[in-house]
Amino acid sequence: MDNKRPLGVTIFGCLAIFAGARGIMGMFGPKCPLPSAGACNFGAFSYIAAIVMSLCALAGGFYLLKMKPWARKLIIALAAINIVITVAQYRPKEAKALYDRQFTMQEEMIVEQYKPEYQQESLAKLRKAKSASDKIFPFAMFLAIFFTVGFNALVIYYFNRPKTKEAFEHKEKKPMDTAEPPPVS
Repeated sequence: MDNKRPLGVTIFGCLAIFAGARGIMGMFGPKCPLPSAGACNFGAFSYIAAIVMSLCALAGGFYLLKMKPWARKLIIALAAINIVITVAQYRPKEAKALYDRQFTMQEEMIVEQYKPEYQQESLAKLRKAKSASDKIFPFAMFLAIFFTVGFNALVIYYFNRPKTKEAFEHKEKKPMDTAEPPPVS
């Protein structure tokens, strides 16, 4: 086997770097200020766990590109954790309630900010959009869960394939230097 990095390792490594960087930027963005600056959308534990997961994804992706065996194991562990978190957080009734609350807030905004002559038309359009959205909401939730779990399962499968494992083991067992040492004079 040659010393080339498999294409799948490159792709998953770059995706892990992107996900890690995106996760870290999301924690410090305007919608989720630092806990000391105000209340975050996450609890303190979730906030710290998200930062740790993002840093691990960033490091794992970087060292996947360097073909480090421990990075392969780290990415497998992160994918498994993501599957558990996704399944544990699947609460369709709570998601639907949040979704409905968004439409209620939009209705209230229309009533408060629109002139009375435009309110009825705007509210009718909003209710029509909500009616259409209500029909696709369960399917959209299913797709989100399916793709998240499916992608992470693919990561676990790919990095446990014998050919992929072999590429990492080959890198691990590569001799440091095959040249003879210089003669001692």
